[in-house]
Amino acid sequence: MVRYFLPSLLILILCAFCKTHYVEPSVGIDHARSNEPISQGEVAFAGFYNYRVEKSGMMYRLYSAGNGQFREEYSGHHVGDLPVQGRIPVELQNAANLILHNGLRPAMNEEAIAEQDLKSPRGIYQAAKYLESGGYGDFARLFHYDANTDQLYLNDFGRPYLAVGLHEPTFRRPTLGGRMIFLVTYLLHFLSLGTVPAVWIDPGETRITVYNSSLEVVGSLHLDHSTYALASNWIDGEDYFVPDSNDNPHGGGIPEVAAPAVYQFMKSRGDELFRSN
Repeated sequence: MVRYFLPSLLILILCAFCKTHYVEPSVGIDHARSNEPISQGEVAFAGFYNYRVEKSGMMYRLYSAGNGQFREEYSGHHVGDLPVQGRIPVELQNAANLILHNGLRPAMNEEAIAEQDLKSPRGIYQAAKYLESGGYGDFARLFHYDANTDQLYLNDFGRPYLAVGLHEPTFRRPTLGGRMIFLVTYLLHFLSLGTVPAVWIDPGETRITVYNSSLEVVGSLHLDHSTYALASNWIDGEDYFVPDSNDNPHGGGIPEVAAPAVYQFMKSRGDELFRSN
Protein backbone atom coordinates (compact mmCIF):
# COMPACT_ATOMS: atom_id res chain seq x y z
CA MET A 1 0.00 0.00 0.00
CA VAL A 2 2.75 2.41 1.04
CA ARG A 3 4.86 1.67 -2.05
CA TYR A 4 1.98 2.85 -4.26
CA PHE A 5 1.08 5.81 -2.09
CA LEU A 6 4.42 7.61 -2.19
CA PRO A 7 4.85 7.52 -6.01
CA SER A 8 1.23 8.67 -6.43
CA LEU A 9 1.82 11.51 -3.98
CA LEU A 10 4.93 12.55 -5.90
CA ILE A 11 3.00 12.55 -9.18
CA LEU A 12 0.23 14.68 -7.64
CA ILE A 13 2.83 17.16 -6.40
CA LEU A 14 4.40 17.36 -9.85
CA CYS A 15 0.96 17.89 -11.44
CA ALA A 16 0.22 20.62 -8.92
CA PHE A 17 3.00 22.70 -10.49
CA CYS A 18 1.28 22.59 -13.87
CA LYS A 19 -0.16 25.70 -15.47
CA THR A 20 -3.55 26.30 -17.06
CA HIS A 21 -4.15 27.93 -20.41
CA TYR A 22 -7.65 29.11 -21.33
CA VAL A 23 -8.48 29.04 -25.03
CA GLU A 24 -10.20 32.24 -26.18
CA PRO A 25 -13.88 31.34 -26.43
CA SER A 26 -16.01 31.54 -29.52
CA VAL A 27 -18.84 33.88 -28.52
CA GLY A 28 -22.25 33.46 -30.08
CA ILE A 29 -25.78 34.79 -29.63
CA ASP A 30 -27.98 32.08 -28.20
CA HIS A 31 -31.05 34.28 -27.92
CA ALA A 32 -31.93 37.93 -28.57
CA ARG A 33 -35.24 39.71 -28.00
CA SER A 34 -36.31 43.33 -28.30
CA ASN A 35 -39.71 44.98 -28.31
CA GLU A 36 -38.37 47.87 -30.38
CA PRO A 37 -35.25 48.68 -32.44
CA ILE A 38 -32.32 49.27 -30.05
CA SER A 39 -28.99 50.79 -31.03
CA GLN A 40 -25.88 50.30 -28.90
CA GLY A 41 -25.38 54.06 -28.97
CA GLU A 42 -28.72 54.47 -27.17
CA VAL A 43 -27.76 52.17 -24.27
CA ALA A 44 -26.06 53.10 -20.99
CA PHE A 45 -24.60 49.95 -19.44
CA ALA A 46 -24.77 49.57 -15.67
CA GLY A 47 -21.86 47.16 -15.58
CA PHE A 48 -21.32 43.42 -15.84
CA TYR A 49 -21.44 41.28 -12.73
CA ASN A 50 -20.81 37.77 -11.40
CA TYR A 51 -17.43 37.66 -13.03
CA ARG A 52 -15.39 36.22 -10.18
CA VAL A 53 -16.53 36.02 -6.58
CA GLU A 54 -15.32 35.43 -3.05
CA LYS A 55 -17.65 34.63 -0.19
CA SER A 56 -17.66 37.04 2.75
CA GLY A 57 -20.24 36.29 5.42
CA MET A 58 -23.68 36.47 3.86
CA MET A 59 -22.41 38.26 0.76
CA TYR A 60 -20.41 37.30 -2.30
CA ARG A 61 -17.84 40.02 -2.92
CA LEU A 62 -17.01 40.60 -6.56
CA TYR A 63 -13.64 41.11 -8.17
CA SER A 64 -13.67 44.00 -10.62
CA ALA A 65 -11.88 42.27 -13.52
CA GLY A 66 -15.00 41.91 -15.64
CA ASN A 67 -16.24 45.45 -15.14
CA GLY A 68 -12.75 46.89 -15.57
CA GLN A 69 -12.31 45.16 -18.92
CA PHE A 70 -15.78 46.30 -19.96
CA ARG A 71 -14.90 49.93 -19.23
CA GLU A 72 -11.77 49.68 -21.37
CA GLU A 73 -13.84 48.48 -24.31
CA TYR A 74 -17.05 50.43 -23.64
CA SER A 75 -16.04 53.52 -21.66
CA GLY A 76 -18.41 55.70 -23.69
CA HIS A 77 -21.38 53.54 -22.70
CA HIS A 78 -20.68 52.87 -19.01
CA VAL A 79 -22.79 54.74 -16.42
CA GLY A 80 -19.61 55.36 -14.42
CA ASP A 81 -18.25 57.44 -17.32
CA LEU A 82 -21.46 59.20 -18.34
CA PRO A 83 -22.61 62.49 -16.76
CA VAL A 84 -25.96 62.62 -14.99
CA GLN A 85 -28.19 64.90 -17.06
CA GLY A 86 -31.32 64.83 -14.94
CA ARG A 87 -33.52 62.67 -12.76
CA ILE A 88 -36.69 60.71 -13.48
CA PRO A 89 -39.18 59.52 -10.81
CA VAL A 90 -39.44 55.73 -10.97
CA GLU A 91 -42.11 53.21 -10.08
CA LEU A 92 -40.89 51.50 -6.93
CA GLN A 93 -41.70 47.95 -7.99
CA ASN A 94 -39.72 48.32 -11.22
CA ALA A 95 -36.71 49.66 -9.32
CA ALA A 96 -36.97 46.87 -6.76
CA ASN A 97 -37.19 44.24 -9.52
CA LEU A 98 -34.04 45.56 -11.22
CA ILE A 99 -32.02 45.54 -8.00
CA LEU A 100 -33.38 42.18 -6.84
CA HIS A 101 -32.82 40.37 -10.14
CA ASN A 102 -29.44 41.82 -11.09
CA GLY A 103 -27.88 42.68 -7.75
CA LEU A 104 -29.30 41.10 -4.62
CA ARG A 105 -29.94 37.57 -5.89
CA PRO A 106 -26.51 37.06 -7.48
CA ALA A 107 -24.63 38.71 -4.60
CA MET A 108 -26.42 37.64 -1.41
CA ASN A 109 -28.03 34.66 0.22
CA GLU A 110 -31.77 34.42 0.91
CA GLU A 111 -31.52 35.45 4.57
CA ALA A 112 -29.69 38.66 3.70
CA ILE A 113 -32.14 39.44 0.91
CA ALA A 114 -35.08 38.98 3.29
CA GLU A 115 -33.61 41.69 5.54
CA GLN A 116 -33.76 44.28 2.76
CA ASP A 117 -36.69 46.71 2.57
CA LEU A 118 -37.73 46.77 -1.09
CA LYS A 119 -41.10 48.43 -0.52
CA SER A 120 -40.13 52.00 0.35
CA PRO A 121 -38.08 54.56 -1.63
CA ARG A 122 -35.51 54.80 1.15
CA GLY A 123 -35.26 51.02 1.48
CA ILE A 124 -34.67 50.48 -2.24
CA TYR A 125 -32.00 53.18 -2.30
CA GLN A 126 -30.30 51.73 0.78
CA ALA A 127 -30.29 48.28 -0.88
CA ALA A 128 -28.52 49.80 -3.90
CA LYS A 129 -25.99 51.51 -1.61
CA TYR A 130 -25.49 48.28 0.32
CA LEU A 131 -24.57 46.49 -2.90
CA GLU A 132 -21.91 49.11 -3.54
CA SER A 133 -19.76 47.66 -0.76
CA GLY A 134 -19.88 44.25 -2.45
CA GLY A 135 -18.58 45.40 -5.81
CA TYR A 136 -21.84 46.61 -7.38
CA GLY A 137 -20.90 50.28 -7.39
CA ASP A 138 -22.89 51.09 -10.52
CA PHE A 139 -26.19 50.31 -8.80
CA ALA A 140 -25.65 53.15 -6.33
CA ARG A 141 -24.99 55.49 -9.26
CA LEU A 142 -28.28 54.61 -10.95
CA PHE A 143 -30.53 56.02 -8.23
CA HIS A 144 -30.99 59.23 -6.26
CA TYR A 145 -33.08 59.51 -3.11
CA ASP A 146 -34.64 62.77 -1.94
CA ALA A 147 -35.17 62.46 1.81
CA ASN A 148 -37.27 65.65 1.97
CA THR A 149 -39.93 64.30 -0.38
CA ASP A 150 -39.24 60.60 0.25
CA GLN A 151 -38.94 60.12 -3.52
CA LEU A 152 -36.72 57.70 -5.45
CA TYR A 153 -35.33 58.87 -8.79
CA LEU A 154 -33.53 57.20 -11.66
CA ASN A 155 -30.54 59.22 -12.84
CA ASP A 156 -30.76 60.16 -16.51
CA PHE A 157 -27.49 59.49 -18.38
CA GLY A 158 -28.75 60.92 -21.66
CA ARG A 159 -29.62 57.51 -23.11
CA PRO A 160 -33.15 56.13 -23.63
CA TYR A 161 -32.09 52.65 -22.49
CA LEU A 162 -30.28 51.14 -19.54
CA ALA A 163 -28.76 47.64 -19.63
CA VAL A 164 -27.31 45.33 -16.99
CA GLY A 165 -25.13 42.33 -17.79
CA LEU A 166 -24.63 39.18 -15.74
CA HIS A 167 -21.78 36.77 -16.42
CA GLU A 168 -22.75 33.23 -15.41
CA PRO A 169 -22.31 30.78 -13.83
CA THR A 170 -21.18 32.33 -10.58
CA PHE A 171 -19.63 28.96 -9.74
CA ARG A 172 -18.24 26.30 -12.08
CA ARG A 173 -20.88 23.81 -13.13
CA PRO A 174 -19.20 21.45 -15.62
CA THR A 175 -21.54 19.57 -17.92
CA LEU A 176 -21.57 15.76 -17.95
CA GLY A 177 -19.64 15.77 -21.22
CA GLY A 178 -17.16 18.24 -19.79
CA ARG A 179 -16.62 16.05 -16.73
CA MET A 180 -16.00 12.99 -18.91
CA ILE A 181 -13.42 14.85 -21.00
CA PHE A 182 -11.68 15.97 -17.84
CA LEU A 183 -11.64 12.51 -16.22
CA VAL A 184 -10.21 10.79 -19.30
CA THR A 185 -7.58 13.43 -20.01
CA TYR A 186 -6.64 13.81 -16.35
CA LEU A 187 -5.85 10.08 -16.13
CA LEU A 188 -3.37 10.47 -19.02
CA HIS A 189 -2.18 13.72 -17.46
CA PHE A 190 -1.49 11.91 -14.19
CA LEU A 191 0.30 8.94 -15.78
CA SER A 192 2.47 11.21 -17.93
CA LEU A 193 3.58 13.31 -14.94
CA GLY A 194 1.72 16.30 -16.28
CA THR A 195 3.09 16.18 -19.82
CA VAL A 196 -0.19 15.21 -21.50
CA PRO A 197 -2.60 18.11 -20.97
CA ALA A 198 -5.68 17.73 -18.82
CA VAL A 199 -8.62 19.25 -20.68
CA TRP A 200 -11.96 20.55 -19.46
CA ILE A 201 -14.70 22.94 -20.50
CA ASP A 202 -15.85 25.83 -18.34
CA PRO A 203 -19.45 26.77 -19.22
CA GLY A 204 -19.88 30.49 -19.69
CA GLU A 205 -22.80 32.69 -20.62
CA THR A 206 -23.72 36.36 -20.41
CA ARG A 207 -27.27 37.59 -19.97
CA ILE A 208 -28.04 41.23 -20.74
CA THR A 209 -31.36 42.84 -19.79
CA VAL A 210 -32.38 46.15 -21.39
CA TYR A 211 -34.70 48.61 -19.63
CA ASN A 212 -36.40 51.80 -20.78
CA SER A 213 -36.50 55.01 -18.74
CA SER A 214 -39.43 53.60 -16.75
CA LEU A 215 -37.32 50.52 -15.85
CA GLU A 216 -39.58 48.26 -17.89
CA VAL A 217 -37.84 45.37 -19.67
CA VAL A 218 -37.76 46.04 -23.42
CA GLY A 219 -35.09 43.61 -24.55
CA SER A 220 -32.76 40.80 -23.56
CA LEU A 221 -29.71 39.03 -24.91
CA HIS A 222 -28.12 35.68 -24.10
CA LEU A 223 -24.52 35.07 -25.20
CA ASP A 224 -22.78 31.69 -24.98
CA HIS A 225 -19.02 31.56 -24.48
CA SER A 226 -18.03 28.18 -23.05
CA THR A 227 -14.25 28.03 -22.69
CA TYR A 228 -11.77 25.18 -23.15
CA ALA A 229 -8.91 24.93 -20.66
CA LEU A 230 -5.64 22.99 -20.95
CA ALA A 231 -3.27 22.20 -18.10
CA SER A 232 0.23 20.68 -18.28
CA ASN A 233 3.80 21.22 -17.14
CA TRP A 234 4.84 22.85 -20.43
CA ILE A 235 1.95 25.32 -20.78
CA ASP A 236 2.51 28.98 -19.98
CA GLY A 237 -0.54 30.09 -18.03
CA GLU A 238 -2.09 30.47 -14.60
CA ASP A 239 -1.70 28.08 -11.69
CA TYR A 240 -3.55 24.85 -12.34
CA PHE A 241 -6.44 23.68 -10.20
CA VAL A 242 -9.17 21.13 -10.64
CA PRO A 243 -12.60 22.70 -11.35
CA ASP A 244 -14.35 23.00 -8.02
CA SER A 245 -17.78 21.94 -6.83
CA ASN A 246 -20.87 24.16 -7.07
CA ASP A 247 -20.94 25.10 -3.40
CA ASN A 248 -17.36 26.36 -3.18
CA PRO A 249 -17.30 30.11 -3.90
CA HIS A 250 -13.53 30.06 -4.34
CA GLY A 251 -13.84 27.68 -7.27
CA GLY A 252 -16.20 29.93 -9.16
CA GLY A 253 -16.38 32.36 -11.98
CA ILE A 254 -15.95 32.11 -15.70
CA PRO A 255 -12.31 32.43 -16.83
CA GLU A 256 -11.00 35.95 -17.31
CA VAL A 257 -10.26 35.34 -20.98
CA ALA A 258 -14.00 35.34 -21.66
CA ALA A 259 -14.67 38.97 -20.67
CA PRO A 260 -12.69 40.76 -23.42
CA ALA A 261 -13.96 38.23 -25.98
CA VAL A 262 -17.57 38.99 -24.98
CA TYR A 263 -17.14 42.77 -25.10
CA GLN A 264 -15.30 42.68 -28.43
CA PHE A 265 -18.06 40.50 -29.83
CA MET A 266 -20.71 42.94 -28.60
CA LYS A 267 -18.89 45.88 -30.13
CA SER A 268 -18.41 44.13 -33.47
CA ARG A 269 -22.13 43.37 -33.67
CA GLY A 270 -22.94 47.05 -33.26
CA ASP A 271 -26.59 47.94 -33.80
CA GLU A 272 -27.36 44.33 -34.76
CA LEU A 273 -26.67 43.20 -31.20
CA PHE A 274 -30.19 43.44 -29.82
CA ARG A 275 -32.01 42.41 -33.00
CA SER A 276 -34.08 39.28 -32.48
CA ASN A 277 -32.60 36.25 -34.20
